[in-house]
Amino acid sequence: MRYKDTNTYMELFDDALIGIFHSTFDGKFIYVNKAFATILKYNSPEEVLLSIKNIEEQIFVKKYNRQIILDQLKKEGKLSNYEIQYYCKDGNIVTTLLNMQIRKDASGKDLYIEGFISNVTSLKKKEEKLKMSQRIQQDLNEELATVLQQLTVNEEILRNNYDQLKEKEAALLYQKKSFECLFNNSPDAIAHFDENERIIDVNPEFIQLFSYTYEELKDKHINDIIDPFKKMENYLTFADLTEGDYQLHDTVRYDKYGNPIEVFARGVPIVINNKTVGGYAIYTDARIIKQAEEQIRKQQKILESLFKYSPDAIVHLDMNHIIQNINRTFTDIFGYTANECIGRPLDELIINKELFEESQMINNLALQNKELGIDTVRRKKDGTLVDVCIRGGPTIVDGEIIGYHGIYTDTTARKEAEEKIKYLSYHDNLTGLYNRAFFEEEFKRLDTQRQLPLSIIIGDINGLKLTNDVFGHLVGDKLLSNTAEILKKACRKEDIICRWGGDEFAILLPKTDKQVVNNICERIFSLCKQSADTPIHISISLGYAIKQSKCQSMTDVIKEAEEQMYRNKLLESKSTRSHIIDSLQKSLHERSQETEAHAQRMKELSITLGRSLNLDNDQINELSLLAVLHDIGKIAVSDAILQKPGKLTAEEWEEMKRHSEVGYRIAETSPELIHIAKHILFHHERWDGTGYPHGLKGDEIPILSRIIAVVDAYDVMTHARVYKNPISHKEALEEILRCSGSQFDPVIVNKFIEIFQ
Repeated sequence: MRYKDTNTYMELFDDALIGIFHSTFDGKFIYVNKAFATILKYNSPEEVLLSIKNIEEQIFVKKYNRQIILDQLKKEGKLSNYEIQYYCKDGNIVTTLLNMQIRKDASGKDLYIEGFISNVTSLKKKEEKLKMSQRIQQDLNEELATVLQQLTVNEEILRNNYDQLKEKEAALLYQKKSFECLFNNSPDAIAHFDENERIIDVNPEFIQLFSYTYEELKDKHINDIIDPFKKMENYLTFADLTEGDYQLHDTVRYDKYGNPIEVFARGVPIVINNKTVGGYAIYTDARIIKQAEEQIRKQQKILESLFKYSPDAIVHLDMNHIIQNINRTFTDIFGYTANECIGRPLDELIINKELFEESQMINNLALQNKELGIDTVRRKKDGTLVDVCIRGGPTIVDGEIIGYHGIYTDTTARKEAEEKIKYLSYHDNLTGLYNRAFFEEEFKRLDTQRQLPLSIIIGDINGLKLTNDVFGHLVGDKLLSNTAEILKKACRKEDIICRWGGDEFAILLPKTDKQVVNNICERIFSLCKQSADTPIHISISLGYAIKQSKCQSMTDVIKEAEEQMYRNKLLESKSTRSHIIDSLQKSLHERSQETEAHAQRMKELSITLGRSLNLDNDQINELSLLAVLHDIGKIAVSDAILQKPGKLTAEEWEEMKRHSEVGYRIAETSPELIHIAKHILFHHERWDGTGYPHGLKGDEIPILSRIIAVVDAYDVMTHARVYKNPISHKEALEEILRCSGSQFDPVIVNKFIEIFQ
């Protein structure tokens, strides 16, 4: 059975260009890639795994001892560029460079041997051909010497062998040319040097690899070329070659500019008449192999990083769904550490009994390699449940399932967002009531025979615009929220209440007759009268209609309820406006020093002064109303400013000055008050033009505003306030006279003093 590797990076090895294998320590393959099978001439990795049961006995060439190799591996931790020969499937022998290392688990325990092989058979064959050419040349030289000896002895024999010699010379020339072709076209860099280690010749690959010209190399010492800046200690020497072939595996040489080049270095002696007369230095560029190895390591690190730092929980399982590994997010979501998980069945940790059948279904889908994306719940270590989306499937190597992987996305935040979106799609964000979209769906759903009589109430808040204009939208929002609470309190649990529009509400009442609807409307009115949490007491106009039979159109019923509401609003409008103004006045009296007594004194003084100035009856009536309501805008000023005992700051004074504009907007909303709106706006203008809000001067200021300015100043001076003590009647008249022509209209001042002195 194939090794159950939990690392998904194994899939990268399948298409690698070098042979890769995993084996046990007792000599069995547990994984090979396609390149490994190709090198040993097997049809597929699976054939290798099925055919080779003992590595040493079946594929090792007999001169190699696997135990010696393993001992070296364990001692050094890895085996680098070890030349070894294997038997292929067809019986041929292949020569490879072997690299091995020991793979361990998280605790440091040895798991298996990982190896990489590169086929260098062709390189070895080239070397053998080179040696063969040398031997042939040596043989020919020796034979030529014999022929020359025979020539001196017997010229006739030499003449008889002349043709044979010419044939051998032709063969030698052919072999020489063959060698030159091999030399010049070798993929390895080759330098031919003499017994003094001076370069005789180099091939084109050597020139390209080390960045020299041929002229720069001729007669130079080989070591001066491959180490121009003397960075190395370990060289290939002529003395080494006298002992035979010499190899420096996986070493470094330098080009003309001192740049390091990773190479496989080998030395081949040139032997003539049993004497070493020179040699060949052969350098195989190892950078491509190193780059491939480095790329594999990087890809492995990337996959490991993706696994470790994935925002999703990932678990690797064997064929029996036993946990082999988990990532950090799995611990974060489910609370289990790796030690608590590895070796245990996944379902045992995170599945409740009631979800067992679902888990089996997911396992079956994974076995069939079908796409998964299932929203469900799983159990944490503490027993609580967490919303997750499960994905995953089989882990496949070379077409064989070696285990499974599961991916769990914590969907808690998504579920909460979905619930919030769902809530918001059917609810008004401000009041928490249902919105119109939901309401319209509900009255379609409830528009059935068994829900009759089906009633609907339409309500419209009075004074919302005034509240927004005077107190701001936050107070207006509070008015809406409080109204919503009143409706919920007045209605039954089964009634459906919605915010129909900006200041409109609708209530759907299934199985509700006229008497019950009337009772609910009365409860709404009663609760509105009891409300006292907003500057303007809540007031709402209501209308209702009832669907008695199935043939009635619900649209017509709603229209009837709206029309009744608008009729009631029109009938109630005058009393509603009066109620709102009374509410504002009451609120102002409670919050400030603008008492009812002050308003009454102002009214009496203003009427007396107005008549002495020959105002007509309409003006007197307006003046009377203005005296009572001139400071109504102070309802929008904060209590801290209204009740402050000391001097106001610049910022506080600016807020206080707004009250005349707010009072103007309040009066503008009521037909009964609109005629005094401008008088409220200008009652703090000064005769000399230094007043507010518009800096009017003299007769530009309406006369009623000028009268109220004098009367208000007198009453304030002669009565106690939180920020001052009262002064006498005489002192007040003197102060008003002093301000005549600057703050006050001189004519009105003179008349006031004349009347009240």
